[in-house]
Amino acid sequence: MAKAKLDAQSLKTLIEQAEDTKIVPFFVEEWDVTVYIKTLTGQELMDFRSYPDQSKDHDIYLLSLSLCDEDGNRLFGFDEMETLKRKSWAAIVKLTIVAQKVNRFDEESFEELKKNLQIPQ
Repeated sequence: MAKAKLDAQSLKTLIEQAEDTKIVPFFVEEWDVTVYIKTLTGQELMDFRSYPDQSKDHDIYLLSLSLCDEDGNRLFGFDEMETLKRKSWAAIVKLTIVAQKVNRFDEESFEELKKNLQIPQ
């Protein structure tokens, strides 16, 4: 049976209502706690991309956008990045790798996405 054709407003409503944020738990050994890392929204991605590349705080900035509780509420605001800077670099590196993977910033995830993407001809 063919699906009914949706008008533009119906499609827009479906997109607006879609729960498309992925939240991934990650145990941080150095902190003895499980934190959550979420996919960035379009606005957060634009903010991240506009952050100066030459900045040594790039990883911390990504984590301030990505670290969240189980419900997706950010743990650290931009004004709290100093708190993250004082934490174990080993933990920061691990969390950065997970945040990059969850958001498909790493080369492997990007290539996998391209390979598996079904584009109609």
